[in-house]
Amino acid sequence: MKQFLLFILLMFVFFLNYAQNTYPLKSIAEMTTNNPDGSPAALNQSCELRGVVYGVNLRTGGLQFVIIDSTNNGVTVFRANENFAYTVKEGDRVAVQGKIGFFNGLTELIVEQNIQVLSTENTLFAPTVVTALNETTESQLVKIENVTLSNPTQWTNSGSAFNVDVTNGTATFQLRIINATNIFGTAAPTGTFSIVGLGGQFDNSVPYDGGYQLFPRYLADFQGAITGGVIGYPTRSIGQMTTNNSVGKADSLGKRCALEGVVYGVNLSNTGLQFTLIDAQNEGIAVFKGGDSLGYTVKEGDNIQVKGTINQFRGLTQIEIDSLIVLSSNNVLVEPTLVTTLNETTESQLVSFQSTAVLNDATQWTNIGAGFNVEISTSFGNFVMRIDDQTDLFGGNPPVGEFIVTGLGGQFDAAEPLTEGYQIIPRYKEDLTILLGSKQLNLAQWIQFYPNPTTDLLFIHTDMTLKNIQIFDLEGKKVLETIGTTNTINVSALTAGVYAIGFQTQEGTWSSRFVKQ
Repeated sequence: MKQFLLFILLMFVFFLNYAQNTYPLKSIAEMTTNNPDGSPAALNQSCELRGVVYGVNLRTGGLQFVIIDSTNNGVTVFRANENFAYTVKEGDRVAVQGKIGFFNGLTELIVEQNIQVLSTENTLFAPTVVTALNETTESQLVKIENVTLSNPTQWTNSGSAFNVDVTNGTATFQLRIINATNIFGTAAPTGTFSIVGLGGQFDNSVPYDGGYQLFPRYLADFQGAITGGVIGYPTRSIGQMTTNNSVGKADSLGKRCALEGVVYGVNLSNTGLQFTLIDAQNEGIAVFKGGDSLGYTVKEGDNIQVKGTINQFRGLTQIEIDSLIVLSSNNVLVEPTLVTTLNETTESQLVSFQSTAVLNDATQWTNIGAGFNVEISTSFGNFVMRIDDQTDLFGGNPPVGEFIVTGLGGQFDAAEPLTEGYQIIPRYKEDLTILLGSKQLNLAQWIQFYPNPTTDLLFIHTDMTLKNIQIFDLEGKKVLETIGTTNTINVSALTAGVYAIGFQTQEGTWSSRFVKQ
């Protein structure tokens, strides 16, 4: 036992020494000196740097922030598409392992291995008052006094960021406003003010001695200005606002935006609004407004614009809206995507399993509360189906036997990482196509179709009013649909095989099968 413990200790020392040798601890000043052409002297060298975090994360889905050490030397920390499970918080003292990189004149520490939080809520340096932006202000907290906007029309609130100039009457300085800050989306500041920010650079040609900028961190950095008036919500695509980090948290939490898309499903709230919006790129997001419908009656197929703030509830990314405008109605919905699992890619998407499903336990169909979960079994595994009390499925009988389920992807995960708890939420009765069950026996005597097998035509005979007829292949894919009562269905275009046919009436659904020769 002692030999084993000694072995473990030796291995720990080995790996510790290996990590230290791979990323030797250096000072920021050592690693940020420049060659005569302005490029880093330590380019591509690996190291560990330590410092206190200044500002916010400027990189959606990755990392971009500044650390400044105890001697007031700073460097920009960067990683394009990974955050190493670190949520940027000003005042954290961190140890970052990576290598020295270079982007348009700006020296960066590209994170490779690890970010370790050493302490929190550390005191920040007061900004250094300067009258010029240059190499000495790069990745430093600085302040320029008594400035005004040179041209307020530059304050565009467009794109992922915009540049705007300020002047003190003698010199002009360029500010870079990033959409990750609470500055973006506000009215242009007015009056004479002092501006605080982190020094940056954007110079793509040798020598790298121009293009210096100032990155304000938040509205409070506009000292003495009149700020904060919201002039609107920047227009974004749903896909831009629904990316997540490695632990499932939404990258766009707290950001305002305007989104456009088509309404799917019914209102799942009895006091406010809760439904799904899917755009032309087939990207979806949940829409929420607590306690207020904004005068809107949810109608599937409406094309709407909503304005609000991105938040997250139990892992589900949603936009909590402040306003809503109906742009058009009766728009065509997308066909459900055939899936074999439920995960982040199915969240707020219209999906259907590629196989039929059965209830694992019909007693879970309780018809109580604000909704209930039932476990369904498919050939791909077991999944959770959520029956909301605002749908017409609530209060009905559970499906018996095999059925094809279509619905909107949801999530309910209370603890990080937010990568579990995925659900499928049928919108209405038509989303459950019963292939076998008690409804078949109840309606079979009232609906007949023939011949079976058939080569081209199916003749329908019934005295009942049909809402629609749907035909599915045995993988659960809908291949044909007619709306309303009809006497004939042309199936000649279908390939030979066995198909399920479902008839939807006011009284319920009946499904059977036929053979196409």
